[in-house]
Amino acid sequence: MGHGLLWQLTGERRHAELARQAVDLARAGLRDRDQRYAWVRPGGKLRAGYSYWAIAAAYDLCYDAWPEDYRRTLAADIQGKVCGGGIPAPSPEEVARLVGGAVTDAPGAGSDDDDKALAEPVGGDLLFATMGGQHSPMSNHYGAWIGGGGAARLAIRGDPGTDDALTARAARIFLARAKRCLDVGFGARGFFFEGHHGGRISTNTGFAFYLNALRSVEGLDLVAHDEAAQWLLAKWTVELTRTGGALSAPERGIYAHNTWTRDGQSFGGDFAHGFSLVPDALKPAVLWHYRQVVQRGAPDDYDARRWPHRAVDAFIHWPIGLEPKHPDGVIPRVLVDAKAGYLVLRGGWSEQGEDPVLAIQAGKGIAIGWGERQQPNITLPPFATVTDIAPGQATLIRGGTRAAFADASGAAGAPIALAVISGLADAAPPAAADPLQDKLRARFGTGSKPPPPKLGDRFEKKPDVGPDPVPADTPALSRQVRRAGEVGVEIWTMQRGPAPNATVEPDGAAFRIRLGTRTLLIADGNVRVE
Repeated sequence: MGHGLLWQLTGERRHAELARQAVDLARAGLRDRDQRYAWVRPGGKLRAGYSYWAIAAAYDLCYDAWPEDYRRTLAADIQGKVCGGGIPAPSPEEVARLVGGAVTDAPGAGSDDDDKALAEPVGGDLLFATMGGQHSPMSNHYGAWIGGGGAARLAIRGDPGTDDALTARAARIFLARAKRCLDVGFGARGFFFEGHHGGRISTNTGFAFYLNALRSVEGLDLVAHDEAAQWLLAKWTVELTRTGGALSAPERGIYAHNTWTRDGQSFGGDFAHGFSLVPDALKPAVLWHYRQVVQRGAPDDYDARRWPHRAVDAFIHWPIGLEPKHPDGVIPRVLVDAKAGYLVLRGGWSEQGEDPVLAIQAGKGIAIGWGERQQPNITLPPFATVTDIAPGQATLIRGGTRAAFADASGAAGAPIALAVISGLADAAPPAAADPLQDKLRARFGTGSKPPPPKLGDRFEKKPDVGPDPVPADTPALSRQVRRAGEVGVEIWTMQRGPAPNATVEPDGAAFRIRLGTRTLLIADGNVRVE
């Protein structure tokens, strides 16, 4: 790919010839410096999609410089690797389609005009591949597999040596899977259900390329119609910080690391190809964060690092000439992903890039910053309602008998403050209809497993606790518990030095809990921020 770009920029045929030599070596079985990525026997469909896309991209860049017979042969080979041929087609099944510029929301909704689209057939090429087993959109394999394959298909569509029926069938299937990847694999703010590192693999080794290529080649803009796609890169502006000088994020799930690495094939290039996924309104803040936090103090390599193909990505997608803008007022300090039940608080963006971050999901908190990393047990309420108290800086979440107030404005006396409240009146709305669950019940029955119990009122009988004393200027994650009648409040703060002390003031049957300049009013089984 690198020589392919140089051919396009310089017009010197030696670059096209060098690109061809590299392609021929790959087709002959030579493996990449990362042995898992190869044209011959790649390491499963996860690496196959990325590997085939790289060859297809070189083909596309050098198309007008390579001989016609060579192009025809290579296009047919790519088609065979990606789109299939000679495999009996499974029975037709309805899939999603574009309606008014957007892909229909319901899984499997819509129908294909010629009634030939397929959902999850099984065969031997990448389109129907099972090497390594089938994977759901929640797996890091899925986005890389369908993204790399989908982008490779775009490079050869309509070219001599290809079969229009096969590439058209592949187009329908890859498009439906891209929509499914976003709907099932990611939360509304780009949270990946398998885990942070798995999400980077899925995005960086295929899926981001496909989203960009769909938009530029076929005018199919899934990004404009899906918040998850818009936050695939932008989320890191909230989550990624420096602690003890090293890049770190509150990673959880499969392959989670304490440090945020950028040099490998599977987990680099987030910015090189991700900028074009970021909405224009957020892009200046993401660029500021890249320069100030990610690349801080080092010569700007445009996130290419040591990989020529990432230099190609950066050349295409980098916001050249854009003026960076401080993220405050552009990117929220409190990031709420209600679909994933995921909450992130960031204590601002300093010039030094070392800022505290607290992230919570599924009962597990991860607090990083100032050289520290801790994992407190914090259980959030269901995200039934989410109310902005101070847009982007403070949020109230309510669900069932519980609530959570998240404040990263500093008004609570600490850069990060989170109050989890238990024992309120039940605010759970009536259960909404769930077609998927109805379908599963119809097929498999209700089963004998009882429904999970409601979250209890954890603190109503516990005495007040903390905060523990902290020496001045010492980084700390502090916890304190307060009672307000039958209501319990667990308060977490991240700060340097002593934590702000929470006080409880009775007011008739109501209570006011004061923390810094913030006041929570608990009355009639409810909570509100005054």
